[in-house]
Amino acid sequence: MLPFIRRQQKLYLPKILVDLYIELSLFRSMRQVSTKKASDETFYGLLQAYKSNTTYIRILESGKNDCISVQISDNPGKWKNITDEKYESFKTIRRMEIGAPKLLIKFLTPSQLIEIRGQLLGIRVPIKECSVFANVNGENIHIIETSLQNKERVLSGIKSLLTLSPQKKLEIIELCLHQSAGEIQTEEKTAKN
Repeated sequence: MLPFIRRQQKLYLPKILVDLYIELSLFRSMRQVSTKKASDETFYGLLQAYKSNTTYIRILESGKNDCISVQISDNPGKWKNITDEKYESFKTIRRMEIGAPKLLIKFLTPSQLIEIRGQLLGIRVPIKECSVFANVNGENIHIIETSLQNKERVLSGIKSLLTLSPQKKLEIIELCLHQSAGEIQTEEKTAKN
């Protein structure tokens, strides 16, 4: 407790204690500001530069064709440009059936995912049982098709993609940047020779 001096029924603090109290309150406010800056340097803060990058995922299944199809794109409006008639009999699998909050991956483009995770996006399905179509109709749509026997594997692979941690997303971005920088350096070396 601070010692109070009573003067005419008012409480006064000695000048030294008032100054000390002001310095402490300023120090506390500066410490709060510095912690706010530090919290902005988390993985989400680092990912803010890539906020406009998003990958959208659509999963279709057809019992008639015994097929499940995973389509990824940077814009879901491009899916209407897929003119293949076989997709008319397909039914869309909803996000609730997968158990995912959203069918999109923020901060990553489809090309980054394909470059790092491979053509199957890390889905553990035998290559012999899959068909992969890249850049369908020139619309930057990537399609993976396999039989319905692999439905659980496909759904678990997509769920793992959808729940990537911010740290993993940042690692993917850094790997892509590193690879593209390496390609630029090799192009410069070949141009000099």
